[in-house]
Amino acid sequence: MQAVIQKAASLSISGLPISVSSVTVQPQPLIHLNQVVKVYATAAGDFAALKGISVDIFPGEFVGVVGKSGAGKSTLLYMITGVDDLSSGEVIFQSIDGRGPISVHDLSENELALWRGRTLGIVYQSFQLLPMLTLLDNIILPIDLCGNFRPRQSRERAMELLKLVEMEEHAHKLPAYVSGGQQQRAAIARALANDPPVLIADEPTGSLDSITAETIFEVFETLILTGKTIIMATHDNSLGPRFSRRLQIADGELVSDKATGLWGDALRRNARGGAEA
Repeated sequence: MQAVIQKAASLSISGLPISVSSVTVQPQPLIHLNQVVKVYATAAGDFAALKGISVDIFPGEFVGVVGKSGAGKSTLLYMITGVDDLSSGEVIFQSIDGRGPISVHDLSENELALWRGRTLGIVYQSFQLLPMLTLLDNIILPIDLCGNFRPRQSRERAMELLKLVEMEEHAHKLPAYVSGGQQQRAAIARALANDPPVLIADEPTGSLDSITAETIFEVFETLILTGKTIIMATHDNSLGPRFSRRLQIADGELVSDKATGLWGDALRRNARGGAEA
C-alpha cells in the first residue's frame, strides 16, 4: 500500500501536482441535502424509501452511509447523483468552477449527464466495466464522453490512474481476464478519469473477499489524502471507525450522524469551523 500512497503523491492532474501533506476542509458545505424524500409507487401502495433526510457533506470528508439492506443507502446515493428523481426536497452542490450552487434535480437530462461526468466519480459493487473494452479504454471512455479527449494526453492520464491503483500491467486486458478485486481497482481508476472532486461508492467491497476488500478500502483512504471527498454506502458496521464520518440510515431515516476515529473528529470540527459536531 505504501507504493500506492507514493504514486498518489506524485500523480499529476491537468499538469498540476497533488499534495498529500494535508487535507484542507472549507467551512462551506460541498453538498447540501434539504428534507430529501423519495416515495416509490408499488402494487401494495406508496413506499417511502427516504423520509426527509437533511445533511451537509464537507470537502475532504470520507463519509460512510451505513445501514442494513433496504434501509435506503443506495436510494440516498441515487438522490445525490441525480440518477433517480426525488419526490420532494433538494440536493445542492457547490459549483467547482465558482459559478455558484447547483440544484441537481433542476438540471435538464443533458445538463445532468455533463455535470455528473465532470463532478462525480461513481464506483459500483458490480464494477460496470464494459466487457468489450480493455481496462485502459474503459478509463479513456468517460474522458471522451465529457468532451475532454486528447489522443496522447488521455491515454497518458488513463495509464497514470492505472498506476495509481497498481493495475498498469493489466492495462490492455479485457475485464474478464482479471480478478474481481482487480476489476474494482480499474473501476476506481475509471471513476477518477475526469478528476472529479467527489467519489460515490455503492457497496464497492460487497462482492469481494475480506483481503481484497481491505486493499480497495486502502485505495479510498489514499484518495482522501489527495483531497477527494468520498461518500460510500455499506452494510458492514465494522467499517464505521475507518470513516471520518458515519451516517446511520434505518427505514429511510437518518438516525445517527457522527464523526468517527481520531482524524474524523478533527476533520469534522474543521469542517464545522471549530464548532462541536
